[in-house]
Amino acid sequence: MELNLKNDITFKAFFSRKGNEKFLREFLEALLKIKIKKITIKEEVNLEKLF
Repeated sequence: MELNLKNDITFKAFFSRKGNEKFLREFLEALLKIKIKKITIKEEVNLEKLF
């Protein structure tokens, strides 16, 4: 099975993974056209548990 960011589950797992806060912040800043100072991920999504 191929996973890419076009898949909602993969998208959620990538952006909710601790250590990927920078990518989430940059994505949201570009999408919302606002500056975000800090991102905190409260709960990670584990892809292995979803399949």
